[in-house]
Amino acid sequence: MLSEVDLKSTISNALDTFWPDFDKKHFKIVTEINHQYCVCDPLRIIQCLTVLFDNALKYSTSQTLLIKNGITGNDNIIIVQDKGPGIPEELQKSLFQPFQRGQYAKNINPEGCGLGLSVVKAIMCAHGGDVSYSMTPENGSLFKLSWPV
Repeated sequence: MLSEVDLKSTISNALDTFWPDFDKKHFKIVTEINHQYCVCDPLRIIQCLTVLFDNALKYSTSQTLLIKNGITGNDNIIIVQDKGPGIPEELQKSLFQPFQRGQYAKNINPEGCGLGLSVVKAIMCAHGGDVSYSMTPENGSLFKLSWPV
């Protein structure tokens, strides 16, 4: 349900459920989360972050994760960035399609079905926004959730 929320609290709630897993795998979590009031469905935003955090735990080799929020232009944004191996260019075009998995993902996590990022895409579209992927200069992955202010 859409409501006005503080993104700092929403992101913190999503992180809280993952701290034990991050600690267990010795992840360094860097946060740049600020108070930012916006309209969204906080449970669905947490669901998106859950997919991104879970994927980082499964596939990132860097064990460093940056999470930040802000406003760019007329959009609320949340960025989740790692310094892992990144996603091969040939897979990036279909990254948000259902049942898409690269060989690396299949080797690391054979039981996955490739639906997580397509769910994130659907949730962000329902918010009138989008999710995007880009490679960082260090070849890591940067996912950006965005929706109108």
